Amino acid sequence: MANVTNQAYYGQAGVLTIGDDTHFGVTTFELVPTTPTEQVVDISGDVQTFTGVPTWVANVVFHQDHVTADSLSRQSHALAGTVVPFTYEPQDGGETASGNLRWVEVPFGGGTGRREVSASFNHVGQPTFTPPA
Repeated sequence: MANVTNQAYYGQAGVLTIGDDTHFGVTTFELVPTTPTEQVVDISGDVQTFTGVPTWVANVVFHQDHVTADSLSRQSHALAGTVVPFTYEPQDGGETASGNLRWVEVPFGGGTGRREVSASFNHVGQPTFTPPA
């Protein structure tokens, strides 16, 4: 493998667009793959490893806003159970991810102060990653 460089950065996470709306209340967005593997011992005693296609989950954290009519908190009730397109663009202008999330009902309420929602949404199929122009 060739040497791989990594440009670390510090700053805002990025912009998440859900459907046609940009929701700036999102504080965290993370796509997490789970790749199935299976090991089988063949007739000669060698171990063969089979790797499957990953399934993806999007972990999203956002602040609750049940006052604003078109807030993500209030729209979540209507979106629950539907497949919603998304695009995530990092603030540093790097690679973007897009695809479709199956929306679930999100937590409601919480303690005093900022009320954050942390929810996981199953990704339908494989996400598309687009390198920067």
